[in-house]
Amino acid sequence: MLEKMSFVNIMGKAEDIDRVIRKYISDYEIQLEYAAKEITNLHNLESCLEENPYTEYVQRAEKFAGVINLNLNAVWEEIDAENAKSIIESASDFFEKNSLHLKQMEDRQALLKDFTKKIEPFTDLEFDIFSLKDLGFIRFRFGRMPLINYEQFREYVYNQEDILFMESKRDARFVYGVYFVPEFRKDKVDTVLASMNFDRVRVPFEFGEKGFSGTPGKAYNMLSAELEDVEKEISAGHSQTMFAFGINAQDVINAYNTLAMYSEYYDLRKYAAKTHHGYYVFIGWMPEREAARIEADMANDNKVILVLEEAVGKSHSIPPTKLKNNFFVRPFEFFVKMYGLPKYDEIDPTPFVALTYFFLFGVMFGDLGQGAVLSLIGILLYRFKKAALGKILALVGVSSMFFGLMYGSVFGLEELIPHLWLKPAESVNNILFIPVGAGVVLIFITMIFNMINAIRQKNISKLFFGPNGLAGIVFYAGVVGIAVSMFTGRKIIGGGLIVIFIVIPLMLIAFREQIDSYLKRRKLHIEGSVPMMILEMVIELFEVLLTYFTNTVSFVRVGAFALSHAGMMSVVLLLAETGNGLNPVVMVLGNLLVMLMEALVVSIQVLRIEFYELFSRYYEGGGREFIPSSIHIGKDK
Repeated sequence: MLEKMSFVNIMGKAEDIDRVIRKYISDYEIQLEYAAKEITNLHNLESCLEENPYTEYVQRAEKFAGVINLNLNAVWEEIDAENAKSIIESASDFFEKNSLHLKQMEDRQALLKDFTKKIEPFTDLEFDIFSLKDLGFIRFRFGRMPLINYEQFREYVYNQEDILFMESKRDARFVYGVYFVPEFRKDKVDTVLASMNFDRVRVPFEFGEKGFSGTPGKAYNMLSAELEDVEKEISAGHSQTMFAFGINAQDVINAYNTLAMYSEYYDLRKYAAKTHHGYYVFIGWMPEREAARIEADMANDNKVILVLEEAVGKSHSIPPTKLKNNFFVRPFEFFVKMYGLPKYDEIDPTPFVALTYFFLFGVMFGDLGQGAVLSLIGILLYRFKKAALGKILALVGVSSMFFGLMYGSVFGLEELIPHLWLKPAESVNNILFIPVGAGVVLIFITMIFNMINAIRQKNISKLFFGPNGLAGIVFYAGVVGIAVSMFTGRKIIGGGLIVIFIVIPLMLIAFREQIDSYLKRRKLHIEGSVPMMILEMVIELFEVLLTYFTNTVSFVRVGAFALSHAGMMSVVLLLAETGNGLNPVVMVLGNLLVMLMEALVVSIQVLRIEFYELFSRYYEGGGREFIPSSIHIGKDK
């Protein structure tokens, strides 16, 4: 169901706005609207768009905290705002003075890491790396080659007298090494080896003003030692920064969170409008129960004026939607939100979805044992992963268990317990036609829901002349009566009643736009010629008739999947049969395969029925979610 909303106006003097935000707006469920935009009947209103005085302090704290690895999200206590500013200022000022040196050291650290990473694969080479710079007519290339290309590479090098390759290390994918080639051959050789996926690595010969001497291994050790010294210096710098604050780290955490809280309080000002006479006004939406609570709280506050209005029939914005359902229905809000939240003047479809999804899933996937497994999986998913689908899976597993009792099926075995209703494989006609009958009932219910929505929306045309309104119900009842007559041989609807139940409703549905224009005293506007209008009406009417038929027949799939489940399990039992009974391994694997595959397919098929066969008849969606603007920073900590 939808929670009823109240439109709230909160007014007072501008100098009292911060107290009102903190005492009332931050502690109640209220979705604020932009007052300057919504209030059109008052002049001289302007937005409270002012620079937030706390933002700078929050950003400064986040900047230095990120560098010194200070966890600002730790447990904290609120302190005086001015004291908080002073703490952040002193900490930030010292940090900014000393951060340049730390930044230089961190840049050096990153460069050292890059150099050591480049040299490390070549540490097995035994020659002076710096001496390579003195080679005049010989060129060299450090690099790596995929193992899959290495044999081709070796064959090429072996057949060339003027190429020398020295291998260093190997890993699971690459061979690392260096090749030497005369200056006049380098372009051609580089091109050929590049075609063999030789990936060049540019190894450095010096770091800063220091040239590398000795083998690549010695250069690597030198860089590693300097990297270790730099990391120690950075760590010491961070520690020095913390000690030099002259304050406890907890004070910084308290100061940051206090100012972050005040910053978010201040941001709520943007929703208010102010007058030239020094007053402010907040407007927004609240659930009725919350509105009653804030009204009682403000009763003795003579600095605040509170005005509550009904949600419907006013000139203000469309009310937001807040769903309120019990523990059984609430998980199925997930599906409703997938389609779109209901508008405030629509029925909440969640209870109907919960009931229909629950029972349709069970009919299509009825098995006591597999249903128990599904429920267990759903419980575990929600318990450990907090997955929304976990609750739904746990519930539909119960439905599967119930219909498993009705079918007498336990992990596909139909001899362990007696069936309480029917066995799908032995009652094909019943299992196909009963769901169609249930579908007819569900379609009638959705048409009634559509009429209720039309009454709420004051839409006369939709209520009486729409394909899902009164005319549609009468027509569909007539068609169902004729179908029952054909199958039973009993004459339920005679010739005279056909005009009442079939012809007149179809005419009303066909001419609903023209009737609506007449009732609203609007001039009928015809686009194109009259014959074209009639052709469009015929096509639309055919589409309506086709929809009635397809929606009804679609419920055959419910029984078809029940038969499919029984058929698949019979195959599993056939494969599991041995001379000494049933093979337990085949039974377990077969049940798992059927359960996982069918649970997924049935879930999707039931959702399709909800969205296409049922929602299409009464539900539009498109509502906006109720999101409280209130903040609760630090509450419950």
